[in-house]
Amino acid sequence: MNRDAIIFAMANPTPEIMPDVAKAAGAKVVGTGRSDFPNQVNNVVAFPGIFKGALEGRATQITEDMKLAAANALANLVDPEQLNEDFILPEAFDPRVAQVVSQAVKDHIVRYMPHATGTFLLPFGSVFLRLKQIIICHKGHSMWQKERPCGSAKRKEKFMAEPNMIYKISVLLLLSKVDFPLSNAQIVQFFLDKEYTDYFTIQQVISDLEEAHLVSLSQSHNNTMYSLTDEGSQTLSLMRDKVSSAIEADMVEYLSTHKFEIKKDNALTANYDLATGGGYIVHCKFTQDGHTMLDLSLHASTSEQAETICNNWKVRHEDVYM
Repeated sequence: MNRDAIIFAMANPTPEIMPDVAKAAGAKVVGTGRSDFPNQVNNVVAFPGIFKGALEGRATQITEDMKLAAANALANLVDPEQLNEDFILPEAFDPRVAQVVSQAVKDHIVRYMPHATGTFLLPFGSVFLRLKQIIICHKGHSMWQKERPCGSAKRKEKFMAEPNMIYKISVLLLLSKVDFPLSNAQIVQFFLDKEYTDYFTIQQVISDLEEAHLVSLSQSHNNTMYSLTDEGSQTLSLMRDKVSSAIEADMVEYLSTHKFEIKKDNALTANYDLATGGGYIVHCKFTQDGHTMLDLSLHASTSEQAETICNNWKVRHEDVYM
């Protein structure tokens, strides 16, 4: 074979060629389906996440590009410092795998396949009923007034163009009502609970706001937090009247109802970085009313240990703090 070849011998339980034989013949990287050899290529690293992402993305088909998005996500889970001929992909039961793969597939669907989804938007009637509360014209009336939603093509174009602008202002208004960042999940939950729109539309709205520098992003372990920027505040001051008082009242109710759990979620953060001498440094922090109450830095030998510490910090922090 060619020198430095890459071989995937997938037959189980006996590969088409054993790794030691392949390497002796000049192979650089050898992957098999067996867990007792390096580079186990187990389908469990791919198919649960791909199917979850496709289902949540409401895709009507599995495409090669979706598979490629999953493959890139898997490859990115291997730190450059760890990458070698015997470690080219994460282990089958790495707890990060399913979530990372499904998110990559969903992101691909939203960005590149919106017209290939079976039910990408909520049913038209449901959207229309909610937008009657949201969409405000110059005189304070719904743009539809008493007209039926099956009007001219021009009116339908306006209907489809207007909501995203309203959603963007609504996100800015929601962020303005708290003095701490809100997570992606907390923002999305408000819009889904009230049935204003679907998951993918609001994700696109948040992405657009970030690109326009109207919100700022910070990340901790498996969590993305958003805050209002100065530009976002200025934009909101100019367009706040686009959001009805009914929607603003829904925001107040949502924040009041979920205030305790939102503050608790945001008070606990954990992430990890590569340590200079090897391994990982895990940063665990507890804040309250803007003040740091506890800040721990722990060393972990492997990424799996670091991941476990981060996960446990959310649910067992009181064992340390108390």
